[in-house]
Amino acid sequence: LDLMTNYTSSRRWPWPSDDRATFDAFVTRAEAIFQMRELKAPGVLLYFWDNARVSFDPFTATMYRQMMVLPTSITAAGGDFERQRIDKNLTYIDHANNFQRIAGDYTANSEHDRTRGQPIETLLLTMTASGRQATIAGIFDRSDNTTNRVDSHVTFIAPLYRLGEARITANLYGFVATSLSIEDVNVFLAESRATPNSEAFAADASGYLYGSSIL
Repeated sequence: LDLMTNYTSSRRWPWPSDDRATFDAFVTRAEAIFQMRELKAPGVLLYFWDNARVSFDPFTATMYRQMMVLPTSITAAGGDFERQRIDKNLTYIDHANNFQRIAGDYTANSEHDRTRGQPIETLLLTMTASGRQATIAGIFDRSDNTTNRVDSHVTFIAPLYRLGEARITANLYGFVATSLSIEDVNVFLAESRATPNSEAFAADASGYLYGSSIL
């Protein structure tokens, strides 16, 4: 999360819906983070506060999926989020075949992919104290239909702010979300020679303390 929050706060970015180069820069950054995480589930998700969205997540054993939600210009809409048209584009990347990109579905006027004014907006604000802090959003299970395996993940969400802007709701640029596999936590604790009922703690760059234990 720090890689994305620091990237966002490095300059006064225009809105992705107003500037395609900005949108593409964040797409590239998100994909790099996803690859750094060894293409692990459930991926990396970016919600921008102008209704744009980017996500990367595993699709098959040799392929991952890129989803881009790019609305029409928020400035051209006079700042009215309801006047934006929402288009969605899916792409599949075959990482076992030199990262070949395969076009997926394109959906115009995809209203259910709108962020602002929808329940997802309320949820993101509620989980992060109106965008003032990073948070652990909870634990969820993800099933693999191929292996019939169910993996549990801890989800983390952090608000995004641009350079020089106070961390208040009115200045929100968006949110970044990713997850950590509980199995990875267990492996880390086992390799650290943690004994039953011991705990491990770490602080992120914002000073938030995270803890885990082995039973």
